[in-house]
Amino acid sequence: MNLISCLNYEELSTKAAALLIQKIKKVIAQKGTCVLAIPGGQSIAGIFTLLKSEKNISWNKVHLFWIDERMVPLTDKDSNYRLAKELFLDELIQKKKISQENIHPFDFKKGIAVYEQELKKYGGVYDICLFGVGEDGHIAALFPHHHSLTDQSPYFLTMKDSPKSPPQRMTTSVSLLRQAETGIVLFCGKVKQQAFEKFKDKSTSIEDCPAKLVCEMKERYVFSDLR
Repeated sequence: MNLISCLNYEELSTKAAALLIQKIKKVIAQKGTCVLAIPGGQSIAGIFTLLKSEKNISWNKVHLFWIDERMVPLTDKDSNYRLAKELFLDELIQKKKISQENIHPFDFKKGIAVYEQELKKYGGVYDICLFGVGEDGHIAALFPHHHSLTDQSPYFLTMKDSPKSPPQRMTTSVSLLRQAETGIVLFCGKVKQQAFEKFKDKSTSIEDCPAKLVCEMKERYVFSDLR
C-alpha cells in the first residue's frame, strides 16, 4: 500500500492527478488504450479540474466509465456524469482532445446489461479506478453491511435501497473491482477521519469499510490530507 500524506486538499488533488496521468500514460504505452473508471463526489472535483488542462495524455485512447451512478437523467444535478462533464469533459470535447465515443455514461433507461456489453467491447475490466471515500467508508455505491457487498454480479448491479440518498443507484460490483489493475483512493477532509482510521486498521473488514476492497488490487495508492 502506497500512502501519500498531503498538507491540504489542493496538494492532494495535484499529487493524485499527477499519479493518475502517469498511470494512464503507462497503460496506453503497454496496451494501446486505457479503461478509466471514475466516480462522482466533491472529493474528485479538484482532480477533474486539473485533467482538463493536461496536454500529455492521448485522450482518444482513453475510455471513461463510471464506477457508480445515481438512477437519474444524465442532465440531473445529482448525476455523476454531469459533474465530470461540466468540470472537464466538455472542455476536452470542445478542444477535440477526446471524442464522445470514448465517453461511456450509464443510462438507467438502458440498464446494466447494456452497460456490461459496452465495457466488454474494451476488454471487460477497468485498468484504473479512481475513488472518493464516503464518511462511512463506502466506495462506489458499496456501503458497509449492505447487500451490494455480497452480491455475486460479475459486472454491475442496481439497488433501490442505498443508505445514502438517492436510494436508487447503479454500482460496479465487488467482483469487477477486484479485477482492476490499479486503484487510487482519496480521503479528504476531517469528516473522513473515522473512515480513514478504519481503513488503516488491519483488523477492519471490507464489510465494515468497503474502501478496503482497494487493498486487493495489484497497485493501490491512498491519498489523504488527514493525520
